[in-house]
Amino acid sequence: MNLSRLSLIAFLALIFSPFVICKKLDAAFSPPITISNILVSSTDSEVAMNLSGNSVAVWITFTGTEFFIEAAELPSGGSWTLPVTISTTSSTPVFSPTIAINSSGYAVALWIQSDGTNLRVQSSTSQFGGPWSTPVTVSNPGTDASNPQIGIDELGNAVAIWVDSDNIIASSLPFGGSWSVPVQISPEGLDSTNPVLAMSANGQAFALWQTVIGPHTVIEGSTLTFGADWSFFGQLSASSMSSTNPTVAADANGDAVAAWLQGSNPDVITATFIHDIGWSTPFPISNPATQNSSPFASVNATGDAVVVWLTQSSNELVQAVTFALDQVPTLVSTLSVTGQDAQTPVVAVDPFGNALAGWLRSDGTNVVVQVSILTAHGSWSTPQTLSLDGNDAGSISLGVDTHQNAVVVWYEGGLTEHKVKASIGTDVLPTPPFPLPASNLVGGVLKNRFAMQTDRINHIEWQASTDPTVVGYHVYRDGTLIATIPPNAPLMYNDHNRRKNQPNVYTVTAFNADNLESDPISIILPIK
Repeated sequence: MNLSRLSLIAFLALIFSPFVICKKLDAAFSPPITISNILVSSTDSEVAMNLSGNSVAVWITFTGTEFFIEAAELPSGGSWTLPVTISTTSSTPVFSPTIAINSSGYAVALWIQSDGTNLRVQSSTSQFGGPWSTPVTVSNPGTDASNPQIGIDELGNAVAIWVDSDNIIASSLPFGGSWSVPVQISPEGLDSTNPVLAMSANGQAFALWQTVIGPHTVIEGSTLTFGADWSFFGQLSASSMSSTNPTVAADANGDAVAAWLQGSNPDVITATFIHDIGWSTPFPISNPATQNSSPFASVNATGDAVVVWLTQSSNELVQAVTFALDQVPTLVSTLSVTGQDAQTPVVAVDPFGNALAGWLRSDGTNVVVQVSILTAHGSWSTPQTLSLDGNDAGSISLGVDTHQNAVVVWYEGGLTEHKVKASIGTDVLPTPPFPLPASNLVGGVLKNRFAMQTDRINHIEWQASTDPTVVGYHVYRDGTLIATIPPNAPLMYNDHNRRKNQPNVYTVTAFNADNLESDPISIILPIK
């Protein structure tokens, strides 16, 4: 167990109420609905969902004469808003919309649009429920940009990377500020492409890309602590064979997981980054002697990681491994079923270690959207088809929240016209096994009198939980975590230097090794 994981409930408590216990309802994905304008064609959709359950989707719309980027919002427990245009309209195509949102609902969108001469990265921002900002151009004039990637931290600071003339370029957007002058973060003189980006809640960014060095393509990268300069960490993959298709994801601590394809009969290779330690030695996670493609990684705030990919058997199958960032995965699971090829798997992990994977797959007639659910520390469910028969689906994207809900977005249509579709999963992820609470919380006010002052101490104590999975207790004062008590220590806490006649609410929760908290027990001191 990574010891830093035990401190993450304090971070999560700043975002959500630490005392919300999820209840299991009838789990179901909704029938797909069209969220784009039904009168025009829309493609290349992407969705971002924050842990509060608010979602933002972006996509490309074509009216027959003009192209532009649209967006729609899904409030937690609500319905999709009507789409709004967030870019300028253009007679030439727009490309590659991408979106990121933090827990407070601040969203940043990127896309590629021509300035009349070159393809440029453009951006717009929005606070959830509010208007989108006027689009601004982020990349430099005079060169063509492509493949933009976006990340955002909990303070609303954003980072973008993209390809420009075979170099990887980056720019930063401080919350409430303006995009910085773009800087090159890949080495000069090398052919660098296919960038990917992850950003942790605490402002640590990880950029990976593939670079041609001699006869091989290798995976390189750079990191950024927001407000500082990019730090190039060099080559991550082996030098003796080619590596491609990197993917990266970051947790709330600034730890990360990366994966890529390596070799002529590609293996899926993974490396993990632990802050203050660095990158691990890369290790294979796919089965030996298999041909693999399309890796995609996700990790939750406390370091539960899932990597999915395609493997060639009698047809293309979706496979996955799950692991904590301080462990090595040992078991490969197959998610899709044999018979027809799968495509482009994606995955998201909730705060409790449950996961939702999705992919596109032929049903013999059309390309459909399928999903599978992982129970934390358990197994994957039988695949479920979300899209309707009669049209081909594309561009699957998904997200999960902290209340067992999910959203899946894709586009589907015929040869000439497409619509963006969405399905909402209400309580589709398993309710985690919360530990049993402590009991008999009592307390009082103690006084230590000194010559010049009196130390007023709010003293609390409680009886242990009867749950054998409990590994400690959290003590909160007025909703703020102030202490973590080991289970074998005296189950008490002394809160010194309290003000006279100022009441405080003290709450104690038991937590287990998965950082799940019990129902709270509370007391107000001084007792009136």
